[in-house]
Amino acid sequence: SIHKFYDEISSVLDPIFDPVNNVAYGDFLSLKNNYVNERWLTGGRDMLNEAVRTTKYYELITVASTYQWTVRSSLGDGTRSVADEQEGSCVKYGDIVYLQVNNVNNRWLTGGRGQFPTYNEDVYTYNALGSSYEEFTAASTYQWT
Repeated sequence: SIHKFYDEISSVLDPIFDPVNNVAYGDFLSLKNNYVNERWLTGGRDMLNEAVRTTKYYELITVASTYQWTVRSSLGDGTRSVADEQEGSCVKYGDIVYLQVNNVNNRWLTGGRGQFPTYNEDVYTYNALGSSYEEFTAASTYQWT
């Protein structure tokens, strides 16, 4: 039947069905750029813990936690050590997730930021709970699918 075929092909094509490569809420991720060798996403950088960039692998030894991103189902209270309410549950394709940098509390990956001349091309680690603007007006800039 067509339903059986769809189930079989979905289990091959859809990474949600891959029991080895699942990502769960509460997992730590390190994200590597595929364009340039040994460039890893790092956040919570600079004196304000707001800078995001890709840098060389060797820094993983000296500042490893800036390369670790915790996958969260919500913002929570901003404390890195507090477990996500869906901890251990698999992230499904299309879920909205929040990526919290693991070197400092209250810093999440936020994109689509910036004004002239970048016009929403900037990425930072900001405190999503730090002001009513961040919490309400800019809320969707912290959501990733």
